[in-house]
Amino acid sequence: PGSPFGTSTVVSTQSTGHLGDQLKQMDSKRKRALEAKELIDYINEAQNTSSISSPIFTDQAKIHEASRVLYKITLVTQDLPKKGGRDFTRLTSVVSRVTDDLEKSLVQNF
Repeated sequence: PGSPFGTSTVVSTQSTGHLGDQLKQMDSKRKRALEAKELIDYINEAQNTSSISSPIFTDQAKIHEASRVLYKITLVTQDLPKKGGRDFTRLTSVVSRVTDDLEKSLVQNF
């Protein structure tokens, strides 16, 4: 006795499961790409304007999100060249200043 649903249903279910896995992977890649774009936008803002005035850095309710983003930006700035090529001095000083301000806010809220 075979499956009451037939062989094509089993194959279709396996294909659907595989498709679901592929969609999850694509969604994960999309989320990482969006996060990378946001980090690049924050870095460009800091490099070009000497500040980061995006709402997550000015809204006290988003202070934990800001600290996570700033940590990631700090990791990126550590890998930037120190000499030669493009000058990232402004960026590193902005990141340092924003980090200090964020630390003060966290201490005050504690």
